[in-house]
Amino acid sequence: MRPSNPVIINALSATSSQNSVVLNASSIVAASFQIVSSSVSNAGSLQVEFSNDPVAGLSVDASGNPIPVNWSNLGTAATVTSGAVASVQVPQSSYAGYRWLRAVWTPNSGAGTITVNAFTIGI
Repeated sequence: MRPSNPVIINALSATSSQNSVVLNASSIVAASFQIVSSSVSNAGSLQVEFSNDPVAGLSVDASGNPIPVNWSNLGTAATVTSGAVASVQVPQSSYAGYRWLRAVWTPNSGAGTITVNAFTIGI
């Protein structure tokens, strides 16, 4: 098993919606996501999404990473209230197979920044 602990949203504005970097989920068997806020007034939600877009035909970013287009919610969003730390764990039973994973922050109120840390175990 291979553990990985990437920062997928790094100190970005908590006042606007944010999409994390995209994780290649082809070898991931378990994952969790934790959001940390720099302000006690931040409130919103963190939703994990998946995409099964095939690599062929996808646009790529400046680093050459594929950019999936079609996303679906995976599980229930975590609610962040008063800037508290919140987390979303993707149940192992959910891994029927996803090609891509990402986290999406949707703010309700607040200021400052948010950081999202992922932890994955892969093969």
